[in-house]
Amino acid sequence: MSSELRAFFKALITNPKEVSAIFPASKFLARAVIEEADIGSESKILELGPGSGAITKILLPEITQKKNYWGVDINSKMINFLQNKFPGFQFGVGSAAHLKNIIGDQKFDSVISSLPWSVIDETTQRQILDSLFDMMATKSSLVTYVYFQAVNFKKTKHFLELARSRFAKVEKKKLVVLNLPPAFVFKFDR
Repeated sequence: MSSELRAFFKALITNPKEVSAIFPASKFLARAVIEEADIGSESKILELGPGSGAITKILLPEITQKKNYWGVDINSKMINFLQNKFPGFQFGVGSAAHLKNIIGDQKFDSVISSLPWSVIDETTQRQILDSLFDMMATKSSLVTYVYFQAVNFKKTKHFLELARSRFAKVEKKKLVVLNLPPAFVFKFDR
């Protein structure tokens, strides 16, 4: 078993409320998310909920300067794991609802999110989007995914309504079936 899977399952067992998936994102989902993120060589990237690094490990080779990446997760053990696995890249622990407290006043060109929108309460969703919107550059995007079975959940629908009210363009891009469970990729352009 890879160190990534060991870290993921250890976090899932010891703190299941902070790990909302049954498996890490597949390489197919990771690539689909990164493709939609429009990452340029100088892009500043924020990754929310990097977990054990399933998307991170495919994303980081795209980034030419380590200072242009920030990963934020609520689980401190996952962040410690990522800091050891990817030295020199910037990681912070805390809620995405309080990004400025974690990483200061910065602007990002692309945000990649693995946050579990289908289980986050509506107030926290609003706080996260408020916090996130303050950190996004004028022409930027948020790419996230929602598991197939959760796309019609009440909290997911609320998240999508909030996103439609804030972003200029909201698109359901594709369904990635080679993931457990399958997931829809969404892109939100500011």
